[in-house]
Order: sequence, then C-alpha cells, then structure tokens
Amino acid sequence: MAPLITIPRLRQSFKYRVFYGYCNLLKEIKVRTLPSVQWHSVDFQLPRFATITRTNDIPLLIYSLSTLIRYLDYIPPLWLVADSDDAYAALCSGFDHIPQGVDIIHWETLLSELDQNYQKFIRCWQQSGKWGGYSKKFTVTLAASLRSDLLFFDTDVLWFGNFTKSLLSLLKSSSSIIVGEDCKRSYDPAVAEFLGEPRIMSQSPLNCGVVYYPKQSLLQELNQELLLSLLPFAKQATTHFEQTLIAYAFWKQNGDWFPSEVLATTLDDNFSIRRKTHSLVRHYAGAKHLFWRDAY
Repeated sequence: MAPLITIPRLRQSFKYRVFYGYCNLLKEIKVRTLPSVQWHSVDFQLPRFATITRTNDIPLLIYSLSTLIRYLDYIPPLWLVADSDDAYAALCSGFDHIPQGVDIIHWETLLSELDQNYQKFIRCWQQSGKWGGYSKKFTVTLAASLRSDLLFFDTDVLWFGNFTKSLLSLLKSSSSIIVGEDCKRSYDPAVAEFLGEPRIMSQSPLNCGVVYYPKQSLLQELNQELLLSLLPFAKQATTHFEQTLIAYAFWKQNGDWFPSEVLATTLDDNFSIRRKTHSLVRHYAGAKHLFWRDAY
C-alpha cells in the first residue's frame, strides 16, 4: 500500500525541491563565471599542499584554489593531480602563468614512484568497482607524504581565512597526523575490525577531506605488509575503505584534531540560504550543493 500523501510530507518535499533548486541555480551561475586564480610566489618552507581532481570537478578546484590563495601573501608548494588523461589535459590548459612550485601531475606518474607492493595494493583497489577511484587519492597521499610534510585537501573545500597561519601555529605543538572531526562515523566496520584498532569505532569520527601528514607518517602505519594483508578488502572496496585506513593511521599515531573554528565538516546549516558555520576551512562532504551556495 502506497504511503498517504499528507500536508507535512508535501511541505517537506517542497522544502527539498526549492532549496536544492536554489543551490543548483547558483551552481549553474558560478560555473559560468569562474574566478581567476591569482597566483602568488611560493614559500618552499611551507608544507606541501596536494589535491586530486576529476575533469568534472575542476570548477570546484578553481574556487577552492581561489579562496585558499586569496588570504595568503605566499602560497605553499602545490600538487594539482589529475585522475585521468582528460583531467590532466584540462588542468594543463586551464591554468596560466603557474609559478615555480605549483606542479600539475598525472596520478599514474605518482603511482609509478611507489614500491611494487604498494602498486599491487592500489591496482587491486582501483579495479574493485564503483569505489575504486579512491585508490587514486590514496596514491597521491602516499607519494606526497613520502617526500615531505603534506596537507591534503579535497576539491570540495572552501577557505575563509589564512589557514596556513593556523596550521603553522598548530605544528608548534603537534608532530603527528592532524584531522578534522566528521559530522558522522563513515567507516567500513569489517576493515576496522580486521585492523584491530578499537578507537576507530569508539572515539570521535574523523574526516579525511583535509588532513596534515608529517613526512612518511602514513607509510609508517600503513606499511607494505599491512596493506598486502588487506588485499581481500581492496578487491571489494567500499566507499569508506580509504577513510577507515586513514583513521587507523591517525589513531596509531595518536593524532591531533583541527579545532572546529579552524576546520568544519558539517550539515548543520543545510536548508539555510546563507552559511552559518564560521570556520577557516570547510569541507563539503555529502553537501556539494552547499559548496555552490558558499563559493565566492
């Protein structure tokens, strides 16, 4: 029997349709009028920043970079990584006058630099099906943190202040992985149980959309032997496989948290016409419609 159509249900449906329609309209407008990225000189003393993008997400990346750089006198070294040949071509043609220290890289180049066992694990994950693409992000994280300290950020991140100043301040008292808290727990329970780190499922949930990694910290915890033991899970990777791995590394490192006023991942202001979360950085996980509301 079909559920009854009641006045409250109609109101809720209307609320969803109007708000998501509003956000989609903003997206159409803002994608047509992308900001120009005003590059500054690179400060090579800063930790490297890195991200990976699909072709379809390059507009998000442009807004993310534009807002990151807006508050900085000098920008960090940057890796802009493409997840495909098409994305690589689009990145190369889409950015003009890139300064030394900002590099456009194909993800396969980074994969080729990793040891064979890491490559085996990542290829297995990549070929697992719907969620195999997350293996490419994991590749970037491993390769970049192998070389230097790293701040990884997803493309659906906006910056509302001088984040590098806050990061450097946090690094005075932290020498481990630093993450932001998630609005809900998003892990693969079977992988968490296999890894045997109880804090993954019992403590505050983390989000891996913006993470600081000290040099080689990730490889210390996710070593080749451990990842090879995870091949059965990689063959059938779920959407939360990557985040569970990062959570394991975080807790084994006794990591630190970005304060909520620095980094937020939230849905608290969903259905609000204006942003109500006033952190320096926001990751719009599960809320890309709000990204387009707030992009500027």
